[in-house]
Amino acid sequence: MLTIIIESPNTKSRFKWLTRAVETRVSRVTLKGDSRRLRSDDSVNVVMICFLFPGQSSWRAGVMGRACSLGDPSARVLDWACEGLGRDLRIEDAEPMPRDNRHVQVGVVVTTLMHLAALEDAGLRAETSLGLSLGEYAHLRHVGALDDASLLGLVDARGTEYDRGPSGKMVAVFPLDREELEIAIRRALDGNGGVEIANVNSPTQHVIAGDSAAVDRVVEYLLREHYLETRTIEERVPMHTSTFEPVAYRFRRHLERAPFRAPRLVYRPNVTGSPMRGASAADVVRCLTEHVHRPVQWRASVEACVAEMPDVTFVEVGPGNILSNLLGRRWIKNRRLATDVGEDLRATFQATVGALRDA
Repeated sequence: MLTIIIESPNTKSRFKWLTRAVETRVSRVTLKGDSRRLRSDDSVNVVMICFLFPGQSSWRAGVMGRACSLGDPSARVLDWACEGLGRDLRIEDAEPMPRDNRHVQVGVVVTTLMHLAALEDAGLRAETSLGLSLGEYAHLRHVGALDDASLLGLVDARGTEYDRGPSGKMVAVFPLDREELEIAIRRALDGNGGVEIANVNSPTQHVIAGDSAAVDRVVEYLLREHYLETRTIEERVPMHTSTFEPVAYRFRRHLERAPFRAPRLVYRPNVTGSPMRGASAADVVRCLTEHVHRPVQWRASVEACVAEMPDVTFVEVGPGNILSNLLGRRWIKNRRLATDVGEDLRATFQATVGALRDA
């Protein structure tokens, strides 16, 4: 049962309002009416927020330098990350193409933390969050399961292990439902395998991954037979597929050394797509290990969040607005915002903060 404490601006008296059973916390409560008693005709506005943390396909050159425009709290995050990793991330950030996957993963996570620091400095909090693929590490930080230093070290190690993994590519495919896509993959490859669905992002948007030549054959088939849109999102690393299982077990040793804590908010692992309440450190290690070589269940994760909080507002936190764009109106009708939309980052960030405050 959700208990909301409302403080009247006139009397400083406190009221409790009980609503439907939801295990969450409240970002903002507005009481309309200045009476000394909470009457039946007074209205209460509850704004529940879910932060969305992006994956590595949101990387682009200059994302960290761009995020410095959000203010001193964001700039301090970048300084801290450079010191923690013992290298100047500003140099990597300025390069037009990433050196390796580690470069990409660290860049996206540090930028996400810079955006999150600016939101927290503005006094905005969320009662839950979701992270797509790499974004699950920012999610773990948000729910209180991992400290910043450990997060940074794990992401750096994750990128290093991914660079040591088998080569391949990943391609986003849309619009096509999962069953039709599975049939198309089998037909394109004559049932020989080599390509898997790595992300189930929405009812009609998926990511396929595997051997580069096999992925190209599937893409050619899809374009010829289904006239679909495709976009290559990763040209070197076929993550979230069975070929990455050896990488998962090498990376596990890093996970087992990390000081995971019991999350204070609900943990929402990609690999299951279901909320995990009361998760232990062992649960987190298991999910993050499987997460390396099993598909991302993003659609299920989003739908589970909406089922719990039907009026939740989604706010993408980090570089770009890929995740908020995925929430098409034919699928998810909830309000969606992002901290990085358009050329003027500071202006769009402030517009998002203003929209949340005025809700």
